[in-house]
Amino acid sequence: MKDELPTYEVEEISLEEAIEILASGSNQA
Repeated sequence: MKDELPTYEVEEISLEEAIEILASGSNQA
């Protein structure tokens, strides 16, 4: 169970980072 907790957190950070990258591209466009 403890292994699943960190895995979810890492995925959440990746999702937020991906959204930030997309937003950055839209800002530059």
